[in-house]
Amino acid sequence: MANEQTKSHPARLRAGDYEWIKGAVLDIGCGDDKIKLSSTSNARGWDLPDGDATLLATIDDKSIDTIVSAHCLEHLHDPETALQNWSRVLKEGGYAYILVPLYSCYEKFKDFQFGTDNAGKFNPDHKTSWDLINLVEKPKNHRHFGYKEIVQLGKQAGLTLVDLRMEVDNFPWHRWNETEFDPTQYGALAQLAIIFAKI
Repeated sequence: MANEQTKSHPARLRAGDYEWIKGAVLDIGCGDDKIKLSSTSNARGWDLPDGDATLLATIDDKSIDTIVSAHCLEHLHDPETALQNWSRVLKEGGYAYILVPLYSCYEKFKDFQFGTDNAGKFNPDHKTSWDLINLVEKPKNHRHFGYKEIVQLGKQAGLTLVDLRMEVDNFPWHRWNETEFDPTQYGALAQLAIIFAKI
């Protein structure tokens, strides 16, 4: 999860996301790369020393305007509970802006299983995969979230999906078939932007 917020800045500018990423912002799983916002917004980072990102136990209910999280959700064992707690801390009218690796470009549809010799090729800590598409043949060894599952995940947490888009920048498509090549280590962006609103 190195510099994911910084790498994603051009995609946010193109999409106009900074128009609504404002107010009291909580950046979950940011490490040393907390989102940079205008001086009128207050971004607070949340990472391992702060507690479990699934629970956000010390964050008050309805105290956050916007949650941002870049490449954290795929590391959590229980995305359902995480989204319920992320929704819990959001104010009515707030947004959750979540970035996860794009399965088709990052793991290239390879099945993986956390904690085994068959762990994720480029990040063995991944527990789930995410993509815009709903796979005809689901992975056998890990949970996959496509469009339908993402919509349902939001509904279960009291959130409405308002945008779902692939963000693929500087991706070397001519090397996609190379199973040992991780394009994200060479400046490529290959992620899914999931944007929920608490309506």
